[in-house]
Amino acid sequence: MKCFNNSHIKTAFVMLVFIASSASAFAQQGSADANLTLRRDLAGILGEVHYIRTLCNGNKDQYWRNYMRDFLKHEASSKQRKSLFTKAFNQGYKHRRNHLSRCDLNAAQLEMSLASKGRKIAEAIAVQYMN
Repeated sequence: MKCFNNSHIKTAFVMLVFIASSASAFAQQGSADANLTLRRDLAGILGEVHYIRTLCNGNKDQYWRNYMRDFLKHEASSKQRKSLFTKAFNQGYKHRRNHLSRCDLNAAQLEMSLASKGRKIAEAIAVQYMN
């Protein structure tokens, strides 16, 4: 059986520390990407419900757009993030506009369903601030 000298042990320890720190950095990047995805998804849902609300209540109803403005105040810490979230909002709006042309019970139910999904995402984001 071959014994390791102090030099081998030190080298192995340095390699383990390097691997652990690299894995930690990778995990943090993955977590940051997931957090950004959550926020982008929420912005898209806000765009969808904004379309439904204006379809049913008219253009004067800016409830969800105002929510988006507040969201941007808190979450758009850079021009890139603001652009990403604004693009997601607009895509959500356009997507829903292309698939829904009249206000009826289904539209109201869809708004409630999307709002519930958005609330769950918003709660997940809020938890991140508490940790």
